[in-house]
Amino acid sequence: MKLEAVNPTNMSEICPAYVSKIFDDFYFLVNLDNCSENDGTSHWLCHSGFPYIFPVGWAQTNGIKIVSPHQKKNDNSFDWKKCLDSSQLIPAPTDYFIGSNIISYSGFKTDMKLEAIDPTCPSQISAATI
Repeated sequence: MKLEAVNPTNMSEICPAYVSKIFDDFYFLVNLDNCSENDGTSHWLCHSGFPYIFPVGWAQTNGIKIVSPHQKKNDNSFDWKKCLDSSQLIPAPTDYFIGSNIISYSGFKTDMKLEAIDPTCPSQISAATI
């Protein structure tokens, strides 16, 4: 199944991804497109409530650019239809994602200030802006 995932090596990017392995009724492995399952940097061990995976179309709905590993740097033309047709995989159903719409109910608004943990350095807390 196809989905969108935050890039583990650059957490400011959302990339096309797929479910590459199911471990049990709860856990599964998600790989970014065009990345090796064994490189250790391009996949997440996930569950349906994992905060860094989203249904197909989530990024576009929220005005976020999808970054494909095989896409040229300044190319903004990622197309889910072409991606799905070429992979012959199906999008993971939206109801498989627990919490993908939680932000709309949280009360957060653009330009709010908060403190956030730096995901690349978990011991560091910084001022942040939504």
